[in-house]
Amino acid sequence: MTCIVGLKHNGHVYMGCDSMVTDGWGWDILPEHAKKLFRVGELLIGGTGIWKMCQLVQFRLDINEQTQSQSDFEYMSVIVAEGIRVLLKDAGCAKIENSQEDSEGEFLVAYRGELYHIDSVYAVRPLSRAFGAVGSGKGQAIGALAILVDSNMSPKKTLRRALAVSAQFAQGVSSPFHVMKL
Repeated sequence: MTCIVGLKHNGHVYMGCDSMVTDGWGWDILPEHAKKLFRVGELLIGGTGIWKMCQLVQFRLDINEQTQSQSDFEYMSVIVAEGIRVLLKDAGCAKIENSQEDSEGEFLVAYRGELYHIDSVYAVRPLSRAFGAVGSGKGQAIGALAILVDSNMSPKKTLRRALAVSAQFAQGVSSPFHVMKL
């Protein structure tokens, strides 16, 4: 249960996250140093699903740099998503059912001014809109962003407001909210 939001604005990408974690029996609020949003090299990554997945990606993801011959989409698909898949599989965070690997989590990734969605089976989708969201509160956040994106609010305030709307109407989403810029 979570909400990760992203917004492209003037050549930059802003991303935000909530702070609630759940374990099926209860919930807790993450302290400032343990966010669902983090940098890995040139990437800004927000993750949903099992909390261990985010920790592994944040602290153990070791991927090659993009080559000159690779497009950004190819790099995200072949290097980043595959690196996440191998890391999570090796750590026991991916289940295999009917020959299909599934991490039961998703990632929103900012890279070179664009937003990408990496789904639970590691498929990469560049977002066609200037904003996006993943997690249990994504529907509420997307609705809020669709209205707020044309307002005069700053990108950080826009994301915080969308997260607040998500927290108001979706279980498993709670403040404090954190926003980062890439």
